[in-house]
Amino acid sequence: RYREERESVGWLARREPRAFLIRGVFSAESLLDGLSRNAGWFARETSQPGGSAMGNELRFDGRVVIVTGAGNGLGRAHALLFGSRGAKVVVNDLGGSMHGGGKSSAVADKVVEEIKALGGDAIANYDSVEDGKKIVQCALDAFGRVDVVVNNAGILRDTSFHKMKEEDWDLIYRVHVLGAFRVTHAAWPHMRDAGYGRIVFTASAAGIYGNFG
Repeated sequence: RYREERESVGWLARREPRAFLIRGVFSAESLLDGLSRNAGWFARETSQPGGSAMGNELRFDGRVVIVTGAGNGLGRAHALLFGSRGAKVVVNDLGGSMHGGGKSSAVADKVVEEIKALGGDAIANYDSVEDGKKIVQCALDAFGRVDVVVNNAGILRDTSFHKMKEEDWDLIYRVHVLGAFRVTHAAWPHMRDAGYGRIVFTASAAGIYGNFG
């Protein structure tokens, strides 16, 4: 009975989506380094439909990857990296400023063009991460599945605690915490049904140590 229970637990663990945090992400290379150090874990059960580690290069052929906040900076670098490794990429970006204001489709569209120019496949999505269900549905409508979520979207409201306004706190929470939860929560059941899922939460030095303002 013990062996049966152990085998049952092992089977469930293999079918559950998996999530991990990569701290101190300063570039696409540091994200790739984090993924490569977890390559066996990250690429496990990748024979269907793709995403195997071929040679020394971790590949994502046939996988559908959502990258939030992918219009600029690290998010853009992550999206280009996944696209270059064979993934179909959902480039999500609201198109606002680094402080959370405004909205534009231009930045996400530009990254999609860059991925396609390099021979990859990508679509743009302009929803806020607070509307996580819409982002995931966009991936399902375009590619029929979602395999990887990179929760990268973030804004800056650098200020010391005694100068902080409630609206600053609320906006940071809505983007960094609530948004990451909603995108992940929307993707989770589809990953469970598929028996495969990988979720990455990135954290910069500012997120770990803070910036004085």
